[in-house]
Amino acid sequence: RVGHWTFALERSASAWRHGGALAGLKMSVGGLVGDSSAKPRMSRWRVDLAKVKQTPLISERDFNEALPRDESCVVRFKDPKMRLCHCKPDGGPNAGDLVGPDVVRKVVEYHFDGCSADGLEVSATSCFGAEPAPCLLSVGSVLEKAKVGDHVWGTGAWHNSSLSNIWKHAGAVVHGVRGPNTASVVHRIYDNEDGSDRLRVPAIGDPGFLVGFTHRGLLAGVKREGLCLIRHHSDLTAPPAGVRVITTNQEWADFVKAILGCGRVFSSSLHGLVFADAFSIPARWYQPDGGTTAHQEGTWKYLDYLAVTPRALDPRWLEPSRDINEIFNRASFPPTLSLTQKRAMARRLVVRFPYDLFERVDAPSPTP
Repeated sequence: RVGHWTFALERSASAWRHGGALAGLKMSVGGLVGDSSAKPRMSRWRVDLAKVKQTPLISERDFNEALPRDESCVVRFKDPKMRLCHCKPDGGPNAGDLVGPDVVRKVVEYHFDGCSADGLEVSATSCFGAEPAPCLLSVGSVLEKAKVGDHVWGTGAWHNSSLSNIWKHAGAVVHGVRGPNTASVVHRIYDNEDGSDRLRVPAIGDPGFLVGFTHRGLLAGVKREGLCLIRHHSDLTAPPAGVRVITTNQEWADFVKAILGCGRVFSSSLHGLVFADAFSIPARWYQPDGGTTAHQEGTWKYLDYLAVTPRALDPRWLEPSRDINEIFNRASFPPTLSLTQKRAMARRLVVRFPYDLFERVDAPSPTP
């Protein structure tokens, strides 16, 4: 069984003396049971190596081959209440927050040999709220939204202290997180279920990276030319002459198509970097010095993702460019990812996908 980890918050009765009905309870996936411990814990499920070796979608060739749609079946959640959940910012669409459900659907369809996953329900909720239904969370810095019954695949924390309200996450199942910064936060907060050691969760990357495999059709008719600045919504950088601006406040597929039309990009948007990497477009992390983006975003979540890419091999690429004019200098860009590197990154994601949440259902035979 693909490995994942379960948040299980435990508090003693004395710790909850002023907590009303929560006093002396342990919150877990299975329900509420008495406990006297005062340490938050998660349980670890081992990876089934035999299943890992059989997991599809580990090479670009797999995705280039047309996926035949099997009209005789569909894929659904085993739990009918479960949803694909994503953040819906109050200010309008944000490409990085929207891509998760579509990536999940494609991964599921390939795994179930072409059975349609179109019917998997999607819930969009406030980025600072919590969807009441159990969720599969994927792309985004929304780990702090995880709650009892949720599953987490490749999700990241927003910053170093965003999981400080640890009681909220009791009962969430973690299959893997975006990067080592998020993994370190979980490690700092949680112990293993048996209390033997601090919990270690795998840093598997951002699932948005898989669009380079699952949505190859976006490349059709695209001509890569020119320089582009992909701006985070808080980035107000004025582009130099000859540099095209791409904003994040649009549907994810339109955002990716715009990036695919660029010869090289500077990006203050995390998912600008992720999508550029997915399609091997030269990309440099950009963050204007002293600007709003640096103040609001910082570097923590960017490094979370970059640390699981080949950029981590050269410290130059773990620092953002502060000068937009460096976009004209080819030496300011790290090497693009090779096909071998992209396959390795994709494999790390798909082998820890929670396939066991889903089931194939045969469609009823047509009436004669």
